[in-house]
Amino acid sequence: MGMKNFFIAFLLILGIADGMAQDKKSVQEKMKVLDQYLEYAVVNNGFSGQLLVASDDHIWIDQGYGYADRANKIEINNKTVFDIGEVADQFTVTALLKLEEEGKLSLVDNITKFFNYVPDDKVNITIHQLITHTSGLPLKLGGDYEVITRSKMISNAMSTPLLFSPGQKFSYSKAGYNLLAAIIEIVSEDSYEVYLNDEMFEEAGMSQTGYTIPKFSDKNIAVGYAGEYKWGKPSDHVLGNGPSWYAKGHSGFLSNVGDLYSWYTAVHGEHIIGPDNVYRLFLPQVDINDEKSSVYCYGWVASRSNHGGNVLISEGNNKIFDTKYNMYLDSGIVIILITNAYNDSIDEIFDKIEQHVFN
Repeated sequence: MGMKNFFIAFLLILGIADGMAQDKKSVQEKMKVLDQYLEYAVVNNGFSGQLLVASDDHIWIDQGYGYADRANKIEINNKTVFDIGEVADQFTVTALLKLEEEGKLSLVDNITKFFNYVPDDKVNITIHQLITHTSGLPLKLGGDYEVITRSKMISNAMSTPLLFSPGQKFSYSKAGYNLLAAIIEIVSEDSYEVYLNDEMFEEAGMSQTGYTIPKFSDKNIAVGYAGEYKWGKPSDHVLGNGPSWYAKGHSGFLSNVGDLYSWYTAVHGEHIIGPDNVYRLFLPQVDINDEKSSVYCYGWVASRSNHGGNVLISEGNNKIFDTKYNMYLDSGIVIILITNAYNDSIDEIFDKIEQHVFN
């Protein structure tokens, strides 16, 4: 994907094209057929989850399919919440941009400004490099459900050898986002979840997104499955005070398609951060692969869809839950799909959803 073409497409996101609004009746017919297809996928492909499709600030479909809990026959509805995985990356980045607006940090700051005892190989790592996965830190420091304190996580990060010199290339690092969550706490003098909730989620009207603050009803938390295997609920795997410090910053949040769309409208409506920083969120930063087919932005990936053209992607997938959050730049269409039953058919199902939407 050429950078010039991406920038041209990117400009459309701030002054969205008319998407699907040109023929309301035609779109409604498309959504009816799409709904029928997903009902078919529930029976024939083991699909269960939520789908939201919107354009021009109009939600065309917002629907749950299948079971949140198979054993108890609890159907998925608009109150059901799921583990959304690495979709949380964009929350962390937006919080850092907000703190920068408040004059509390700069994304070019070295991590030595926030952490003591930074070894020589890491003294030049910046917040920007942590955000763009160019710090050289490894994929992860430990398991997402491993009990560990913030100080111990930081200590482990500092003692872990780098994979390459900072700034050299892209390599996805959950460990880097663990450190970003710690920086948010140190600078804001509040917990990571409390800062995000009070400063961003409440403003966006996201009452069903968080670790522990929303006080989720147990019946509304989806059970996760991999094929026939029952993994359980996220709440079965974490302590009452929320996820491990090996998860904070990049995953562990519970949410649903309605809240994720509220996030979209709040960010693009400039209710969370100012217009310059909304623009910065989606600027290409570093090539993800040698083919240069995908570019990492600030918590988002710029790529190209076979059906919808230029697209910004945020995805979380732990092989149990899978969230696909796509913003299509040429049309202004948003598709958000969450499943609690990961299997080999999910990518095909999403491809079929795109085909139905873009026809």
